[in-house]
Amino acid sequence: MSLINGFWIPAFLIIISLPLILGIVPPNHVYGFRTNKTLSNEKIWYKANKDCAFYFLASGVFLFLYLFLERFYPVLQKYFGAAIPIVIIFAVIASLIHIKKIRI
Repeated sequence: MSLINGFWIPAFLIIISLPLILGIVPPNHVYGFRTNKTLSNEKIWYKANKDCAFYFLASGVFLFLYLFLERFYPVLQKYFGAAIPIVIIFAVIASLIHIKKIRI
């Protein structure tokens, strides 16, 4: 995958995570990490979304680094398509585990 084509997925992950990290997204049913637990308490919402957004920020940064390394190691190009869902699934699972541990 070329750098230009692959750029949008990590950029999107970073862009959607930043407002959550900054705590500017109020509880809602559209944007953020929405579970019964996060929607039940405003303090849990902000804590969970801030913490979980870091996983998605890290995923975006990782995918950008992957794209950068792909320029020097062309063999990585064929694995970028598989790396995307693996990294995103890791971020979702890590977020779910993290939310279960939140106590406020």
